[in-house]
Amino acid sequence: MKLTFKQGNNILGTIGIIGGIVIVALAFVQELPFMKNELPGSGFFPILCGIAISIFGVLIIVENTYKSRKAAEESPEDSQFEKNIINMTELRTFAYTIGISILVLVMTPIIGIIISIGIAVTALVKILAKENMKKSLIIGIGTTIVLYLIFSEFLGVPLPRSIIGI
Repeated sequence: MKLTFKQGNNILGTIGIIGGIVIVALAFVQELPFMKNELPGSGFFPILCGIAISIFGVLIIVENTYKSRKAAEESPEDSQFEKNIINMTELRTFAYTIGISILVLVMTPIIGIIISIGIAVTALVKILAKENMKKSLIIGIGTTIVLYLIFSEFLGVPLPRSIIGI
């Protein structure tokens, strides 16, 4: 799979434009007033942000087009904009991280957030850092203990309870 810098920037700009439009549309669908009693209303910030995100998306595409034309005129054979930007190792790391994060969300109601995060850290250390199981478990258990002490004991934050009561 090949994704060039130029294609990546165009995709990013398009996502920015669409995302900004969606934010503005949601503000109007939810009937958030832009102004209320001559003061900024609850829709003021989302609408301005949505417009700004869309404008910056357009600017990314315009800048990308300008720079890629300029680069093609100067040295078309080794243009920075035509190099592949996908690194399979980074893509695999991203996929593992997202997958394990989803697993934490699924496991939290069953075994609790602290233990779920401990398991996730253990899995990430084992898979991504390629450490042995003993070291992975030590890091995962240590993370679990530290998180418990910080949030439950020191800060007194009530953590979500699980089915098993932890």
